[in-house]
Order: sequence, then C-alpha cells, then structure tokens
Amino acid sequence: MERLWFKSLHARVPLFAEIAAHPAIVNRLRQLLGEDVMLWHGSQNRGSQTRMAMLAQYARPNVRVAIPISWDHPFRRHPSRPPCLMVSGTDRFSINAT
Repeated sequence: MERLWFKSLHARVPLFAEIAAHPAIVNRLRQLLGEDVMLWHGSQNRGSQTRMAMLAQYARPNVRVAIPISWDHPFRRHPSRPPCLMVSGTDRFSINAT
C-alpha cells in the first residue's frame, strides 16, 4: 500500500472525515461546487504547538487534484495523488485516488 500523504488525515481518522462530511458543511459546499463534492485534504499538525483550527479542502470530482510542492512559478506538483473521500453525490469521473 502506498504511504499516505501526511496531510491525508481525512483518510486515516474517522472522526475527521465525519466532521468534514457534516451535513451543515456539505450542504453549503453543494451551493458552491454542485451536487458532487469530494474531500481531498485534511491537515495534520506535526508541530509541538496546539493548533486551534481544522483545514479541509474540497473539490468537484471532475477536477484532477494534485499535491502542490511549490507555490513559485512554475508550479510543481507531487507525482502521487492524495486520497479523496466523496462527501456528496457520486464520482462518475474516477480521475482521483479514492
């Protein structure tokens, strides 16, 4: 099995996935992204300080998700794709890791 990206908390911790897929959050996301919504990023705090936030990133399943390595031009992306979790609708495209 491929090693999970260290920011894939949603794929490793059921409570994180449950919170990120809460109907109040997903219903709002549907208004922005449409019926089909997937979660692809759940940040893990690797520092020694307590973090008082939860970062979750969502996308439509017809968009290929890539892990950024650099924000400087030209943008570089990691060759591995992050695990994605459908939180609404269906993935009819199968272009992201699930």
